[in-house]
Amino acid sequence: MKRLIRNICIGILALLVLSFLLALVIALISMWTWGMWYVVVALIVGILALIGVASLGDA
Repeated sequence: MKRLIRNICIGILALLVLSFLLALVIALISMWTWGMWYVVVALIVGILALIGVASLGDA
C-alpha cells in the first residue's frame, strides 16, 4: 500500500516536471538563444540524475 502511494506521488511529480519542461521548451523555441539551451540541458541532466538516484534507492 505504501509503495502504491509512493508510485502515485512519483507519477504526479513526473507529470509536473514534464509539463514544466514542455512549457520551458516552448518558451525557448520562441526566444531561441544558445545560453538558454545550456540551462535546459543542465536541467534535464539534473532531473535524469535525480530519477536515477530515486530508482536506485528503491532497489
